[in-house]
Amino acid sequence: MAIWPALNFTAHNWADVGKDGAAALAGVALISLGMGAIGHAFHYWMSRRNRGGFSVVCAVVAVGLFFGYSLIHDSAAALIARLGLTLAPSLGWLLVLVILSAVVILLRKHEGLQVAATVFCFSAAALALGQLIVTAMSAPTLRAQAPATGEDHLQRVQPNTAGLNVYYMLLDEYSGQAGLREFTDFDNSPFIGEMVRRGFIDATSIDPKDLLSNYLITQQTLASIFALDYTLTEDPQTWREPWRLFPYSVDGAQVPPLIREFESAGYSVWQTFNTWVGCSGRHMRCLGGHGSMDFDYMTMAFVAPTPLGRAAALWLGRRVDGLVAIATHLPILEASRQSRFVFVHSLVTHPPYFLGADCEPRDMSQLDFDAHKHDRKAYVGSVKCANRKVLELVDRISKIDPTAIIVVQGDHGSEFTVNWDQPISSWPDSSIRERGSFLNLIKAPPRCAPWLDRSLAQVNTARFVLGCVRGRSPQYLPQRTYLSSYTKIDGNYVIVPLDRQVAQRN
Repeated sequence: MAIWPALNFTAHNWADVGKDGAAALAGVALISLGMGAIGHAFHYWMSRRNRGGFSVVCAVVAVGLFFGYSLIHDSAAALIARLGLTLAPSLGWLLVLVILSAVVILLRKHEGLQVAATVFCFSAAALALGQLIVTAMSAPTLRAQAPATGEDHLQRVQPNTAGLNVYYMLLDEYSGQAGLREFTDFDNSPFIGEMVRRGFIDATSIDPKDLLSNYLITQQTLASIFALDYTLTEDPQTWREPWRLFPYSVDGAQVPPLIREFESAGYSVWQTFNTWVGCSGRHMRCLGGHGSMDFDYMTMAFVAPTPLGRAAALWLGRRVDGLVAIATHLPILEASRQSRFVFVHSLVTHPPYFLGADCEPRDMSQLDFDAHKHDRKAYVGSVKCANRKVLELVDRISKIDPTAIIVVQGDHGSEFTVNWDQPISSWPDSSIRERGSFLNLIKAPPRCAPWLDRSLAQVNTARFVLGCVRGRSPQYLPQRTYLSSYTKIDGNYVIVPLDRQVAQRN
């Protein structure tokens, strides 16, 4: 019973295990070992009182309640909201705990229940192990030997040791101005105005047509930026290749096209360390730390559905942010005479929202790790903090490097109205607008201004940056938006083009 959750978790996250190695599961293994040791000790103690079978029933109920906390909590929250009550959802779990404990105590001498519990233990573990074996045998290779995209990307740049420095800042889940106004009732125009006064162009409003993010999931958006192309399309074959997702796409055997183009131009390519993926350094140099957060991330994910989920996230979830990393290491970069491309990934605006509007840490007891579902106030506070950090960083960069190309971009919007459990065909237009809304501010030298003649999403922004660096007109791709939920097939996500979705509705 102790290893059942670990086997199930490993089977469902095999793509990450294959990339990170078994060492990433060390925390999961230690937790399972601890639960097993406690269970054996309890069984030994109960067996001496002729209650060995009863201890098995207790183990089934205990493990089930422990890992079912989140499910019961969310169900209780939905029921409480429907009834218009103001009770804490955790009371629902406590109520279930009391009821099941009473039932177990009343039936403590029922041999049939003890036999059923024993059979369940072995059956559950066997089924989970079988699923793990099937998944491991059928899983595709993450580090593919073929590039993720074809050879139709931009031509190589000629080496240039005095090129324009590039700072590409990706703010995770930062909605565009329209999305913030519609779904959080927050007016972000003062920040946009401050950026415009600093020479930035709002690249989502250059032409009148509505512009949505290329993808709705971070792993997809970041992968497309580094590929300079749409790596995931309506072709089902692309869904079954997890190495097309970030960070696998930048950690594989092939150097991603964006990195390859900059390196061929004589640039050094840097990546900031963050809580989500750390910094592998396989094809990029690291700022703010080195290594992987996979041990922490796997352990947090394993205990997330349990009552210890919040404590584990606070303890293991070190909030090392990309904006802090780049601000700290700017002097080191400036000391180098080599032109540079710096990719900054910030999680300030990604739940859980650790920082308030003044960028001071929020009260840990008030943090909501499901804030993406309903805590609009906390999200707006994180946006205000990100605005403050970005303005300070942009001023520093502009002072020491006035000709630098700077991109401040969101990968997608918020998700307050998005029901990820619904089929994409059932999504209302409002959910698509919210999730597809994104920030995109670009500062570039005047000679590149003629190529900012249209609104740009992420893929074409990366192509603009590369074209601006080499002084040649970017080869833009047609604007595409691909919808996706978190439903996976062979480790990847099902993709639906937005134009097909609209056509089906019409």
